[in-house]
Amino acid sequence: MKSAHSKPKRPLWLKMLTLCFLVLAFFGLMRLVGALQYGEWLARFSLPFSPTYLAMGGALWALTGTAAAVWAWFHLHARTWVVAGAAALMALTYWLERLAFTRSQSSQTNLPFALGMTALLLAFAAAATFRMAQDEREKGNGET
Repeated sequence: MKSAHSKPKRPLWLKMLTLCFLVLAFFGLMRLVGALQYGEWLARFSLPFSPTYLAMGGALWALTGTAAAVWAWFHLHARTWVVAGAAALMALTYWLERLAFTRSQSSQTNLPFALGMTALLLAFAAAATFRMAQDEREKGNGET
């Protein structure tokens, strides 16, 4: 028997979406920390990007992923736009960076997997966004 004050259980898809964004945010944070911690060492190599670029990209992913997770989990205003925008921004920055800085033939070995995972994760984010919008419409109509 549920009490009057119990919160509805969050669905599995929302838990998975939040976890995906938090994992991506964690990777962004690790990139930021690594770029700051090893910036001088990285600067010794003739890389096509600077440690500052790595730090900024990591910060972007850390903030974007965290924001999307928080907006989705706590049902904050405009969460559908935040989640959709975060997914699109993360996919776009991943592919822009990959296309701009990946030059060797061996780096193309992973291309089918990267394309497939990007498509799969974007499809999942789109389905979750659709579900969130549907839930908001139902809530607006007085349904529970």
